[in-house]
Amino acid sequence: MAQHISIRVPWHDNDYCGTVCKQPCRNNACMRLRNISGSKDDAFEESIAGKAMVGNEKRLPCISEGGAFMSPVEIRRTIDHPYKVFNPETHGHFLPTEEVFPPYSAR
Repeated sequence: MAQHISIRVPWHDNDYCGTVCKQPCRNNACMRLRNISGSKDDAFEESIAGKAMVGNEKRLPCISEGGAFMSPVEIRRTIDHPYKVFNPETHGHFLPTEEVFPPYSAR
């Protein structure tokens, strides 16, 4: 039986090597993906264009959408559950969670 795995990964203009795009404001994929475009800080991303994602994890929304795909270095970031703010009665008890992207992962 044939099987197929599909992974959505935003386009990256710098070889998926654990860096910010060389031209982050021209990345059409990131402009179209709502979870990225709604949180992008274009000026900040342009200031670190081509540099390592590590150390900038909190400010790069593309990481949560597969932007760390095949990075040769581990990337870690702490996230809060998105419902915690909007539904504190039901989700307010969730603690921040460390998200780990192992080297060369497709996560």
